[in-house]
Amino acid sequence: MSHYLADLVAPLDALLLKGDADPSTRAIMSSVLVLKGVPDATALEEAFERASNAVPRMRQRVCETGVTRPRQTWVPDDSFEARGHIRWVGAPGDRSLTAVLEMASTFATTPFDSAKPLWDVTVVTGVKGGRAVVLLRVHHAVADGLRTVEMMANLLDTEPHPTRGEAPTPPDPRRSALRTAGERWVRTTSQLMSIRQGRADSMTRWAMDASWRPVRTLSDAGQYARSVLRTYGSSGAEPSPLLRSRSRERTFAVLEVPLASMRSVARTKSATVNDVFITALLGGLRAYHERSGAPVLDIPVAFPINVSRDAAQRSGNHFSAGVIPGPCSVSDPRERLRLVHELVVARREEPGVDAPLRLAPLVHHVPSRLATVALGAYARRVDLQASNIMGPQRPLYLAGVPIERFYGFGPLPGIPIMAVMVSYDGTCTVGFTIDPASVTDVGLFMDCVDAAFDELGVRSAGG
Repeated sequence: MSHYLADLVAPLDALLLKGDADPSTRAIMSSVLVLKGVPDATALEEAFERASNAVPRMRQRVCETGVTRPRQTWVPDDSFEARGHIRWVGAPGDRSLTAVLEMASTFATTPFDSAKPLWDVTVVTGVKGGRAVVLLRVHHAVADGLRTVEMMANLLDTEPHPTRGEAPTPPDPRRSALRTAGERWVRTTSQLMSIRQGRADSMTRWAMDASWRPVRTLSDAGQYARSVLRTYGSSGAEPSPLLRSRSRERTFAVLEVPLASMRSVARTKSATVNDVFITALLGGLRAYHERSGAPVLDIPVAFPINVSRDAAQRSGNHFSAGVIPGPCSVSDPRERLRLVHELVVARREEPGVDAPLRLAPLVHHVPSRLATVALGAYARRVDLQASNIMGPQRPLYLAGVPIERFYGFGPLPGIPIMAVMVSYDGTCTVGFTIDPASVTDVGLFMDCVDAAFDELGVRSAGG
């Protein structure tokens, strides 16, 4: 059956696509690869061609079908060429990484061409030190952060010039359009029938339970509802007045910390690397508020939770999110770390953590305008979103050129700060997507976060 469940856009992915109606909620992820040299254009195009053959979503576009009940499907782009998604530009300004990131932030939310697959690449040459920077943008509907890394595994190599096996054969664009349309209809219809049957089975089980055990059924429903409220509620933490303003502008910033030091601090405090990461971000926000003359209170912090039940799922989104009252008000960094660990563990164990996947089939039918309003309401309740991605711990190559650094930048769905930590080859890089209307002094904020890592005992270095 899995062959026939491939092409219908999943409800959660469809909901993310609705966010494109407003630039402030446009869900586009960016990866920044700093290369030690300039790759050959032909070799780079071949690398993306190979990756696209292994990852179908890279060769597919979104098509809306149906009249009375429109639905979105992934369909092959018969005119696909990897080179059509790649552009080359010279380094801006003083040719530093900072200048490149400033340029990248200006088109972070630029919409994709809806007639093509939802990704693009900008290769920046002439960067200081003879380096090049590859800016890869991917729509969040194509994959979540974890599966973006899995997609990158098909693009990158573990040696400069690996021996290639036989490449996967892409779909033949000359196939009969009628045959292709027929197969697509079978796949999407099968998936719709499967989804509807699943809903019917679920309703049947619920009705039977309600008939035989009405009190227990209502009690279970009430417990689940309370779990959802705990998972996505901020438990009394209110958004900071200092970060209240919003705009459509974006600023990229980075810093780096050694992975070994992060692990050492986590181990000695019976915590995780992710706990240390969130605690340092909160310490930075605490110091930023103090130095800005603003009151220091607990703030709502969101973090993703992988809820995939199938490790083989390599595209689309299989995540939920937890919201905790970030203990910014706690001055002792060790106590703050302990509280963060307890809060994160509690959220991950909540039964209601899968609520987005349960509700997405209903919510994704609402008009785009209402979807963006809902996303905006969520954004007004959260000040910080943090995502931690464990990458490969060995050197990688793109088109034969060594990769020096790997940065990730998440979408900023109307919140002040998104922080993505990617560990690669012994270094944790933290990429910040910041709304400059919310964080009016980005330099001060970055200094405060850098100092907060030091405060925890992690030796940090600016990006």
